[in-house]
Amino acid sequence: MWTTALLRALYDDVLGIWQTTVQRVGGVGNDVPPWYVSASHQLTKLVARFNSARGSEADFVAGGGWQGADFMRLYTNIPHTPLLTKLDWVVDTAWDRHPSTPVLLVYRDKQVQHEWVTSFDHKHSAQGYTWVGTGLQGVRLGKHKQKGACYMFDRAGAKAVLQLLVCNSYVRLGDSVFQQTVGIPMGINPAVYMANHFLFSYEVSFVEQLAGLVEAHPPNPDGDTYTEAFFADTSQTPAWVGAHVPPHRLGDVARYVWRCFRFTARFVDDFTSGPNRLLPFLWYDSQSIAGGAITGIYPGPEVLELARVPGDIWGYPTLDIRIVSQVVAGRVSSTTHLYDKRRESCYDDISVTGYVHVTSAVSARVGPNVLHGQLFRFSTIILDRSNFVEEAARCIVNLEKRGHVRSSLFKVLRRFLSRHFDTYGDISMDPLWNDVVAAVRDS
Repeated sequence: MWTTALLRALYDDVLGIWQTTVQRVGGVGNDVPPWYVSASHQLTKLVARFNSARGSEADFVAGGGWQGADFMRLYTNIPHTPLLTKLDWVVDTAWDRHPSTPVLLVYRDKQVQHEWVTSFDHKHSAQGYTWVGTGLQGVRLGKHKQKGACYMFDRAGAKAVLQLLVCNSYVRLGDSVFQQTVGIPMGINPAVYMANHFLFSYEVSFVEQLAGLVEAHPPNPDGDTYTEAFFADTSQTPAWVGAHVPPHRLGDVARYVWRCFRFTARFVDDFTSGPNRLLPFLWYDSQSIAGGAITGIYPGPEVLELARVPGDIWGYPTLDIRIVSQVVAGRVSSTTHLYDKRRESCYDDISVTGYVHVTSAVSARVGPNVLHGQLFRFSTIILDRSNFVEEAARCIVNLEKRGHVRSSLFKVLRRFLSRHFDTYGDISMDPLWNDVVAAVRDS
């Protein structure tokens, strides 16, 4: 638990480095948030940003439309040496931002905000805290009367804890005990944080190199004209991969590259991108473009293998949404629908029960509660109003099939819409209510 609390607390400082670096690149993408997203509803913000750019159909198709990839066996493939190197970078990045408060106080309860304090003898020791040693230099365990379990780390202690966890994973098979020497156990709580920090460090390095080129070779007033001509080749092996770039144009090229990556997101090992024709040439740090001036992002396939996820660029599924695009007045506009993999044809012969039956030994409120939860979920990840109506009606019908009473479910629907009717631009709840009710009755 202490490692999870530590890695979670470091997010704020490490993600802060991202924005600083992106602003150094400047240009169109100077406000791009970190690629890492923690929930699918954040992808709707990515889609909204894409729509605000009003890209053309030609650029959308040339860039491959919406696309994605999956890091195969992410947790079990990460070598320990680069993982520890990157985790050390995370620790150093955070601690360098707090030179006058070099001790981090974190809590097991993630609702309690972590603190940077001056020393292990900070005033907290006299304000409801009790502390014990751990056997590790630079680490203390404690408890607060109201805030619960807590931990203190200095820089060296944080690194020691991470190394202890990474290098000391064992499994017993019969009478034999084996040590895991590659990868991390994906079932442990800190695994997702370790994987995220590991990949994020490469993403920051990618942006760092672009920022360095912009600062060393400031972009020219005619930069857009130059880069459009330089990257004009759309063949499978474009000339710009190996073409030499004059030094005074490197800043222009770096900004163009970053502009291509501004619609990018990653949910742990699921990578999603808007149209970006540079992506196939910059997946790995062993790849490069512009005659080697700009290298790719992630460690090569011998470390992490990226598998392209197939999909229709006009209806691309990722996580639990499908990004649906269409051409409106010559410009591409995207929206989101709910995506449920279980509805794919390959699952037709598999019976799946999605909701508990009303006669099950659970609270009578389970049906209404499930509906409310699903309605809230739909409203946060579905941008298309008609799809919200369809999915809300589908949920009510499925709950009815499990014995729940329609009138009770409609009460939940009405109560929810009375508070959230404006999600899709309605000025009152009646139009949305009428549409969902009609869809239920037509089912």
